Amino acid sequence: MALAFLLQQISLRSNDIMTKPVAFVVNHNARKESGEEAQYVGSQLQKLGIESDILEMQWPATTDPASLPDFEMQARRARYRLIAEAAIQRKISHIFLGHHQDDQIETILMRLIRNSNDSFLGRQGIPEHGTIPCCEDIRGAQTVLRHTSLEASLRNASYPRVVRKASDDHVGIHQEKTVAPSSGGIQVHRPLLAFPKSTILQFCATNGIPYVLDKTNFNPKLTLRNAVRHLRTHYSLPRALQESSVLELQRKARNSAKSLALRGEAILRMMTTETFDLRSGRMIVSLPPHVQTSCEADPEAGGYALARLTSVVSPQSRDDAEPTLVPQHNLREFLEKNQRRVREQMTVQQVLLEKSENMPRSNRYKAISYRDEDNSGGGHRWLQRGQRSTVWTLSRPPMRNRELRRASMGFNFPRQCKIVEGEYPSERDSNYSTNKCCEKGLWSSWLLWDHRYWIRVQADSIEGCTKFSEREETAFKQC
Repeated sequence: MALAFLLQQISLRSNDIMTKPVAFVVNHNARKESGEEAQYVGSQLQKLGIESDILEMQWPATTDPASLPDFEMQARRARYRLIAEAAIQRKISHIFLGHHQDDQIETILMRLIRNSNDSFLGRQGIPEHGTIPCCEDIRGAQTVLRHTSLEASLRNASYPRVVRKASDDHVGIHQEKTVAPSSGGIQVHRPLLAFPKSTILQFCATNGIPYVLDKTNFNPKLTLRNAVRHLRTHYSLPRALQESSVLELQRKARNSAKSLALRGEAILRMMTTETFDLRSGRMIVSLPPHVQTSCEADPEAGGYALARLTSVVSPQSRDDAEPTLVPQHNLREFLEKNQRRVREQMTVQQVLLEKSENMPRSNRYKAISYRDEDNSGGGHRWLQRGQRSTVWTLSRPPMRNRELRRASMGFNFPRQCKIVEGEYPSERDSNYSTNKCCEKGLWSSWLLWDHRYWIRVQADSIEGCTKFSEREETAFKQC
């Protein structure tokens, strides 16, 4: 309620920022009275002149949500997905969340307890800004590549994409896998992270802002977060676990993460991408000798660089994942194999890395900068014959049974379906839509395949939809 009030004040008091906040009230349906509380919050928002939607979380009829061992994680995922779908339907691209400083402290303490990440990266806590989590497979929730038709992809199949630098913006070596200019998506913002809950409650009291306390948040047996909250509220914790110490730990972790990113990107810039085939996710990179020495001198930065490099090819989802580094034992194995003169292979982050036999790259020159003591005008550049480099091919290993089943999902056109006008299907209300470009036609719903491609198919009519014959399926796979 406090956040909704503040956002409304911005639109009322500023002529430069035109906003019309819409509140999403999520009813978790974990308690009998939660529906009434959601209606009450909606009525209070209406009194403030704020439009609201109540989003109902659905659970299996035989399930008591609060009794689930992973209730917190399931509720979090369902909550974000409900918000994303509602935002897409309303064409909202920015979501403001009410996380506060106490939430931040609890999150860091929970990560310390779970010890899920030995590095400092997990201690950075909740980010102030980012892409909406848990929604990678909801089209429109996260940034997507420009549309490319299957026909165009097949037409250009003989022209693999070649990029010269592994850290080039067009390659986009980062955890989110984007490899071309992108647009769209839902951004989340958490403007209250700097304020403790007590300050926010005082603000509500001062300005007469009503609010509701969710009783499930105070049951220490229900979730780990509740247990941490109970400990902080009812006990005097050691100094190292108190508020000031945790926030200082977070500050140091973020500074260390920034330093690591700079060092890791410096190693990435030493590499050269020879070929990057977007269709298969296959990439060939060459590593000059100073990549080896740099990784040995700074293993942490080497683990960062290898994680970022393999993330482009890896089929693993990066949706809502804590930042990670390649484990040091994997990095040591990679560096040992990189030094050998024979062919090698290994797997990192579900990516198959295969090294060719080392060959002298006598036909390659590279620019080297140096500074002459007598030259005050700056550095010189000269060409030096490249030293022996190692060439690695990054590709995807054979799919496992679960991945094969997902990759084999079909596009079903039921005999009865609701047809809506529009060029694109409505993800919330319908699986299919008519196409403006033709008098009749059905679009299937979008399918996210392999965490890389959004795919949908069009049929002139439901009656014309038939399964591929074995011969047709074989011919299609050979395209």
